[in-house]
Amino acid sequence: MRGDVRPRNDVRHLHVSFGITFVIIHQIVTTIVDYSSSSRYTISNAKTSCVETDANGFSCADDPREAARRRSRRKDVTYYLANYGVRQSHDGNDEERAAIHDVVLGMEDYMRRWIVKYDHDEETKAICVNKHDKCAFWTSIDECIKNPEYMETECALACQSCHKLLLRPNYERRLTGGEGK
Repeated sequence: MRGDVRPRNDVRHLHVSFGITFVIIHQIVTTIVDYSSSSRYTISNAKTSCVETDANGFSCADDPREAARRRSRRKDVTYYLANYGVRQSHDGNDEERAAIHDVVLGMEDYMRRWIVKYDHDEETKAICVNKHDKCAFWTSIDECIKNPEYMETECALACQSCHKLLLRPNYERRLTGGEGK
């Protein structure tokens, strides 16, 4: 009788090993590595999405937007000052912070689509910034629509209104300190 038990256990062990191997191979095959337009790697499968945060570092989450939010949290003050003006505050409840993160992701997308794609000069990039740490929050509560005169200049990037600054008569004077054309 003992001889009958051992072969059954070996067969069960073989089936379990095969099942685990199949699942692992399936996960590897279904994993996709996509080199995105933002020069960052995105790795995703049916349940998890990961984005590159730093060189050789990834942040993973079940929701791709949450993974991107985690990436944006890792950026330091120097990064924001160099690319977006004043670093945006992320105060408030979970819903407000989620809305602010959506605005920040939109700012990054706008910067890539409008500034980088059309190869604007450094002076144009210099004015396409947020001048206040609450710009993303204000944008999330529709201040770009309610108070466009202030928001489109002081929070141009959050409002995605940099192109409007180029149309203003005093644009060149603000950049050079000289008389506008």
